[in-house]
Amino acid sequence: TLNAMSREMQVGDELQMRLRDYFRYRHTSTNIEEWFELLELMSPSLRGEVALKQCGSWINNVPFFHGAPDGFIVDIALKLKTETFPQGEEIVHAGQISTKMYIVERGVVGGKGRVFTSGKVFGEEVLGGGSQAAFTARAMTYCDVFGLPGTDLEDTATNYPAMRKRLRVAGCRGNDQGLAHRVRPGVGSHREGRQGEPQRKRRGGAGGSDGVRSRARGCAKEG
Repeated sequence: TLNAMSREMQVGDELQMRLRDYFRYRHTSTNIEEWFELLELMSPSLRGEVALKQCGSWINNVPFFHGAPDGFIVDIALKLKTETFPQGEEIVHAGQISTKMYIVERGVVGGKGRVFTSGKVFGEEVLGGGSQAAFTARAMTYCDVFGLPGTDLEDTATNYPAMRKRLRVAGCRGNDQGLAHRVRPGVGSHREGRQGEPQRKRRGGAGGSDGVRSRARGCAKEG
């Protein structure tokens, strides 16, 4: 049990209270994991129908998934992994390589001066093969999110050529916006350091303007 683990590991009263709150929320507010366990026990046809009913509306709310074939939506729904984050915890950290895209199922996520509520998406950098996250996303309340690993998304898209092209274009656009955000003068680490250092960072490497133009050319080819 949680109490026994807390005593054995001597986690302290403050952390033990946070753990209790977390598991109380999980117990009373979400049963997504149980639904996915039941899906695994169903026949393929029933599994597809239930997955479409259960997650189809969430997936169709994502702009670059909207209007996708039912088969694609079912395949994506079966690959979603539910994750729960307590208030104040980071979900994505700026500068880290994105490995997942997230769809908010319940709660409020904040980042880059925006709020992401039910059905909203962040972590689109993964669509372009994975790049650095453009901003830190943090749970503003207890949050349930659907995580979709980039590798699973790529594997699914290989069976749907039209969707694969659409996702690559969306990924290019997201990456370009993130790169442009990171190389603006006076932002983040460019504000600090020796005189002249920011200019060298902006001119060289994948994070500079050359990298932005390179990715833009890739988008043009996808279009």
